Amino acid sequence: MRKGFVVAVALFLACFAQADDLLGEEPVWSHKVPGKVVSVDVQGELILVGGENGVYSLDNNGILVGFYPTNAAVTSLRRYDGILAAASDGSLTKLDLSGNLLWERQLPGYIGYDDAVDSSEKGILCGSMDGFIYMLSDDGTFRWKHLVGSYVTNVRLLNDTAVAVSDRQVYILDLEGRVRRNLNIIGYIRSADVSDDTIVVGMDDGDVRAYGLNGELYWRMNTSSHVSAITARGNVTVGTRDGRVIRLGRDGTLLWSRNATAGVAAIEDSDGALIVATLDNAVTAYTSSGTPQMTFKADGRMYALASDGQRLIAGTTTGAVNYYKLPQSDRGSSFITSAAVVVVLGGALILIVRGWR
Repeated sequence: MRKGFVVAVALFLACFAQADDLLGEEPVWSHKVPGKVVSVDVQGELILVGGENGVYSLDNNGILVGFYPTNAAVTSLRRYDGILAAASDGSLTKLDLSGNLLWERQLPGYIGYDDAVDSSEKGILCGSMDGFIYMLSDDGTFRWKHLVGSYVTNVRLLNDTAVAVSDRQVYILDLEGRVRRNLNIIGYIRSADVSDDTIVVGMDDGDVRAYGLNGELYWRMNTSSHVSAITARGNVTVGTRDGRVIRLGRDGTLLWSRNATAGVAAIEDSDGALIVATLDNAVTAYTSSGTPQMTFKADGRMYALASDGQRLIAGTTTGAVNYYKLPQSDRGSSFITSAAVVVVLGGALILIVRGWR
């Protein structure tokens, strides 16, 4: 009987140890850059880091393989047929993948947000803090500009449409800069994202609104708290200042809501991996059903996130570039795993009771 009791206790503790494995994960590697990490990008074997003094290129093992110096912090990094780096002094630089300079242009104002640059075969669209959006050709030739009226936080280039979001307005234009629709929104936009067919904005009063590319309102809901982060690639994920993570369907239907450990600072949703950074220097990976898979902390806030679904690159305000392997279990298997743990725990408790009889 006592032998069965020992086995039961071992099973019981093993289950909790397995659960604890989801917490406190250490990075596979960490690379330090001077100052703070402002922007990151990960594709293929190359990891790009925008620091306060330039663009760093790291390989998949965290080894520095290239560096291009800039005179100001690199606020946005994009990769399309090379590397686009926008800095807080108004410079927009195009590099090849080896870090060699192709061209550099100076924009009035400066690009202050990571999502204020987008590029495709249609060209390069930039949103500046001077209130203008600028369209360039791939060779850096200026094509047109349009006044949005306030600092630009998000831009997106689609098939025949350019979208620009500021703190109060949403502009929908054609690729020649002609306005199709201007959404003059009452209140302040605190976070936004643009998918292939939907524009989602989060307001300071907690309102979340989804619009079509013709400006029609699809749906709206209210979170009752300042919206601090949004992703809208697929389902919509909303983060709030009071520390909630809210998952919505494309039609605005509530799928789930979870309490985070602190106010939400950033969200990354890539290839089924949902990553949430909070103001207590923590980052948590969730399944699509809202189950936490992995939580880790760093020595600074992690505003700069990039993921390809398998790897997470998290840049901190203390200059650390942390590389994490994301859990690769089937996103739909979390319920099965949880049920198995419950069954084992139940069996262990039965053995414990019987062991004492």
